[in-house]
Amino acid sequence: MQFKHLTAILFVAGITAGLNAQASTDIRVTYAGSMGKVMDQALGPAFAGQQGGKYEGQGQGSYGMARLLAGKKITADVFVSITPGPMQILKDAGLIDNAVPVA
Repeated sequence: MQFKHLTAILFVAGITAGLNAQASTDIRVTYAGSMGKVMDQALGPAFAGQQGGKYEGQGQGSYGMARLLAGKKITADVFVSITPGPMQILKDAGLIDNAVPVA
């Protein structure tokens, strides 16, 4: 279980390090609901504290969140999925070229 969280941390750290420079260091992260504790109690606050910005996280079922992102009903800077299926939805919608699930 700890390995999965470490993998998620490394994945998100890599994504956030690669974000384009923006006027704001705020970040919106959409994630699989099972990642809620890690995202909202560890990674999100750590990122916000380090970057001096705000963290906004929303987590629910990853398939539902992927469909909302694909349909442009919600927006996010980062999407964290545990499985490859939701990422395929984003690929099919042309929102991402390549992605690696965290588990």
